[in-house]
Amino acid sequence: MNSVVGRCETMRSEWPAITWWLRGLMIVLWQVCVWSGSNLQADEAERANAEKLLAALVRNARYGTTFDRVYTWHAERGVVVEFRGNLLRHAGLEVEKQDAAAEPAGDSSVRALNIPPVCAKDTALLLAAMLDLRHSEAASAVQLLQQVVQLR
Repeated sequence: MNSVVGRCETMRSEWPAITWWLRGLMIVLWQVCVWSGSNLQADEAERANAEKLLAALVRNARYGTTFDRVYTWHAERGVVVEFRGNLLRHAGLEVEKQDAAAEPAGDSSVRALNIPPVCAKDTALLLAAMLDLRHSEAASAVQLLQQVVQLR
């Protein structure tokens, strides 16, 4: 009987420590939930900003801050190859199988920006050529630029 009473007294003395530990765990979990929600909102805001920049880039396709920001947005998420493929598909070209295989196995929920419907085929090809030049793929860029010249 004394052993049962001894265990109860031990549990009673440890109970405040357990409750403080549980309270701390609840606070940490609450902060994680709040921060993850704010990260989702920040990601949505960044995507909306990148879509606006892409719309501006489509209207005036050239190197500069807008191109750098759109490229950086895709590079940070590892979807540059997908973005290039979207540009080529928008222009009516078939995307090579090696482009699809070169896509990194990252977060599948992140997708490249959609090409605005107002984007002309020659503009899409020009942007794809600019990406190729950025990646030092001169031969591919020259072929795309020749197609741009034919379309214009």
